[in-house]
Parts: sequence; structure tokens; C-alpha cells
Amino acid sequence: MLPRHFLLAVAFTALVAPAFAQETFTYTYGDYTAELPVDPQRVFVMDSRTALDFAVSAGFPIVATDWDDDEEMHLDKFIPENVDRLIFRGEPNAELVLTYDPDLLVVGAGWWNYWKDNNSFNANGLPVLVIKDGTGPDWKEQLTSQLAAYNRPEKGAALIAEYDAAVAAARPEIARVLHGRKVAVTDIWGDQFALQTETFSAAVARDLGIDLATGPVEAEDGYQVYSAENLGAYHDAALIMSLWSKDMADNAMWQRLPAIARGAQYEMDTVNSWGFALTAIDLVQDFTEAMAVLEKADAQ
Repeated sequence: MLPRHFLLAVAFTALVAPAFAQETFTYTYGDYTAELPVDPQRVFVMDSRTALDFAVSAGFPIVATDWDDDEEMHLDKFIPENVDRLIFRGEPNAELVLTYDPDLLVVGAGWWNYWKDNNSFNANGLPVLVIKDGTGPDWKEQLTSQLAAYNRPEKGAALIAEYDAAVAAARPEIARVLHGRKVAVTDIWGDQFALQTETFSAAVARDLGIDLATGPVEAEDGYQVYSAENLGAYHDAALIMSLWSKDMADNAMWQRLPAIARGAQYEMDTVNSWGFALTAIDLVQDFTEAMAVLEKADAQ
């Protein structure tokens, strides 16, 4: 009997041949270059954050995607019912990919690099579009440039226009409630408090005219990191918007923060932590909902 890895390699070879019979072009963005189909027909999305946001934005016909069963997914309304939703990115499975006969794989660079570093997935010649993740303040340029690199510039322009319209509609209500006060946008990593200063969420906040709370600590990758005993940067915030704060909810230092003490806290959606225009539009709604929390706290 032939070894299993040989049979898998043969299967990949058989799959790749028809994919490259399509019209292809050389995709280039940053330091990533690949020969990809001009008009893919069966797209397997390998992560449900950057990759799914981009695949939907590009109008790709998706046959299967990684999915977060335990998270409310704002992208759900863009995914047809016949698309399979898979738990994939934690344990990427090449054989599973093969069953969908894809002509394009789409994945965010963060997961792709992680898999490469851990020898978790070998595309073995399949066309792979690796998307630079929208994690920082330059997400709009990343979206439009990568869509343009895939010969879909009009889609990028339309999505940014939709985002700008959502921002313009939300700004007056946010300004009315905030009255120029600051907002702290923070992750909580174990016993560390990571104040967002130059992240995707921070960029959307600034587009909305929100003045963000910051402190004296030098930021790394867009975050200022503090211990529970050193949360002075949070004291000026009228509202705290947080991720993963449940484990610290009873921490005395956290409870003493003025915004927390008066109930001005909004728990953000993890899936809105990074992405492109579709995610940013949903995040605008989160900021709007947070204003209602702040207004209620003000009334007490």
C-alpha cells in the first residue's frame, strides 16, 4: 500500500491542476507574491477574522469558512446558508480543505505565519491569498490596496464610503453624550491591562471624534501595558470599553476606577478587535451602544 502522505500529495496535485487551468495573474502586496485565479469560484476561508472580512469584501464565492461558534459574528449576514462553517484555524486540516475542491485559499497573515512557524499546515502548491491583517490605524489603506492588488479597487472605495457614512451618522450622538470626555479602550491580558492607543479599535474611535485615554508608558504594537497597581491612565476616562475583563471584575484596583465604580463600562466584541470596513462599521455600532451605557451612568 502506498504511504498516506504520498496519497495526500497526489490528491493535492490533482486538485491544483484544474485551478491553474483558470486565467491567473500575479498578485503582489508588500512582500507577498502569488499566482492566483483572476475569478475564483470556490474559495475556502481559513480564518474568520481578517480573511473572512476580506473575502466577503472582495465578493469571493465562499464554499467554507472558519467560524467562531461562541461569538456573535457580524459577518454572518453576508454568508449564504449553504456555506459550511468550520472550526478550522486552531487545528488546520489539509485533508478537510481538499474535500471542498477549492481554487483559492484565503488566510490572514497572523494565522498563516503561526501555522508556518509550527509546521501546522502545508498548502502544497494550492493558490493561497495571504492577507495583511488590519490590526492598526492603517487598516483602510490596507483594505483598499489589497483589493486593488486583486483588481477590485471599486469594492474598496465603496466599502470605505459606507464606513465614512456610518461614522458621519454616529458622530453627533457620540459628541452629545461625551461632551469632550475621554474613553479608555482596553484589553485585559491575565493580570495586565493593555490600553489601546494605536490599534484598529483606536483608529475607529478617533474617526468618531473620541478622545482616548492614554498614559506615559511607551506603546508597543499599539498598546500601553499597565499592572493593576498602576492604572492612573484610566482615571481620566468617563467610559471604559473593555475586552476580556470578566476575570478581573472583582479586582479591587479595577473596581476603584471612577468609570467602573459608576457603571460606565461596555464589554466589546472580540471579533471586532481587528479587520476591515465591514468590521469597522460594526464597531461603530458598538461605540454608539456604549454611549447609551455612559448616558445611563451619568443619570445615576
